[in-house]
Amino acid sequence: MSAPRGWAVVAAVAAALAAAPTADAGKRRHRVVDRSAELRAAIAAGVPATLGVVDVEAPAAVRQARGEIVVRWPRAARARWLSVEVDVGAGRAATTGWVQVELGTLRAVVVATRDLAAGERLDAADVAIEARPVDGLQVVPAALAGRKVLTAVRRGEPVTADAVELPPPVARGTEVDVVVERGGVTIAARGTLEADARVGAEVAVRVTATRRVLRSRLADDAATVRVAGGGA
Repeated sequence: MSAPRGWAVVAAVAAALAAAPTADAGKRRHRVVDRSAELRAAIAAGVPATLGVVDVEAPAAVRQARGEIVVRWPRAARARWLSVEVDVGAGRAATTGWVQVELGTLRAVVVATRDLAAGERLDAADVAIEARPVDGLQVVPAALAGRKVLTAVRRGEPVTADAVELPPPVARGTEVDVVVERGGVTIAARGTLEADARVGAEVAVRVTATRRVLRSRLADDAATVRVAGGGA
């Protein structure tokens, strides 16, 4: 026996409603994308070569907006926290907001070239020197060969002084060769370290003949300080 005509109509309407898209379904298809990495890259593109981006704090509306990212710098960038205006998109659909940016001076620091586990011994290839806007270990990779990892460090992260077993420093008062290179002229002299220093780290050295204090990095041989420019 067939169903009443009224039931057939109800069933057809129900099927049509089930197949029709709803507002909620449309919202589910509109996936929210966080563009923090793109925003950070756009900000970094406008930073002077001597600085780097340490941190970025942006409202969700800016991080999730669609369209081209345009950064407007209100003043000269310096190593500090500052506010920048960011436009995302164009026309009436554009989103504008203020983003807090922390900038830092780039320094040559040691970073891990792979994940480092606590307890293992380092090879010189496990670390490298990169310019980063953070405080970090300033030694040449060769000086860390055979040293023990004290706390785990992820690949790409700076290696801090408390993360690895450090080689003993060269003592204050140690005599070293001071090599000053200026233009095509090289001047060699003797000097003494003003403080304990490790290979690759910046150190003050007092030139014996002139008593002038110069600052540069202790070379790989732990016995030479090379100074670019200046004078002995």
